[in-house]
Amino acid sequence: MQDTDEKTGNNRTFWRRVIAFLIDGFLMQGVVRLAWIAIGIPPGKLEWSSLAEMVQVLQSLTPQERLTLSLVPIALEWLYFTFLESSESQATLGKRIMGLVVTDLEGQPITLARATVRHFAKIISACTLFYGYVMVLSTSRRQTLHDIIARCLVVKKTEETTTEESE
Repeated sequence: MQDTDEKTGNNRTFWRRVIAFLIDGFLMQGVVRLAWIAIGIPPGKLEWSSLAEMVQVLQSLTPQERLTLSLVPIALEWLYFTFLESSESQATLGKRIMGLVVTDLEGQPITLARATVRHFAKIISACTLFYGYVMVLSTSRRQTLHDIIARCLVVKKTEETTTEESE
């Protein structure tokens, strides 16, 4: 399961992962906003053009609204990433579009528990000033910090990495 170009040594999945990340982020932003509206937080309460205005808007929210603003994205992102990456497709919609799958170190699909560890380990990748993400460029198996913690790989989808049953 080679993840680099044999001739140049370049990481073939890096830009695919970046684009998949952007697709998933854009999608999740829309889903979270719709969820906030569905549970009663009007869109007007979520708009600001400066830091001072943002602070003013957040201060105008009730404690329940502030809690909802925090918990809804956490829950929805966990559901989205963990269930899709541990599913038969082994990929979020962004990864699927970019032809990537998430596997364990042996190339097998990951469990829901491993997907959960991988998802929440992204916090650690971000807390390292995003070096946990950038290290994908320097690790031998092209892993981010959260991939290493969860013992996962993100690779181009091949016949070996598909979990579809043949009839």
